[in-house]
Amino acid sequence: MPTPTRRTRSNMRKARMVPAPSPRILAELLDTLPPHLSVAVRTAASFQCLSREMQELDAALSARDRIEQTVGSSASGAEPLVLREAMRREARAFMRASIVASAIVDAAPATIDSICLALIVLIAAGQPGPADAATFPWRQLRQVLATLSKL
Repeated sequence: MPTPTRRTRSNMRKARMVPAPSPRILAELLDTLPPHLSVAVRTAASFQCLSREMQELDAALSARDRIEQTVGSSASGAEPLVLREAMRREARAFMRASIVASAIVDAAPATIDSICLALIVLIAAGQPGPADAATFPWRQLRQVLATLSKL
């Protein structure tokens, strides 16, 4: 999946919101959970909402990429307008996914699966990339998740 623009992530930091999680890291973390916990997390209403927003974000990013490729190969004056609209759609989708991610992380978790979901979203939203999984604090947060998933 393409990544959101640098400006969009910067706006999230200013608003103190959790950025939209990385789909790759989110899926990787979900796959590390024991089956019963994975099902509980994946069927939670908040995860379902996040999943829908992440799908919309992926669609918006893909659409922007296709438009950028098309605009780059032609010189029509109307196409930059289409590109700006695609970028607005991307920003809205990123904001909605960020709002849901923030709600998951900021909620007072009442169960082990809701704590695990909040931790998964936090790691997937904050970890710069898969290569950083062994660095501080991502390795330690993954250890906490592993410990929680055994309870």
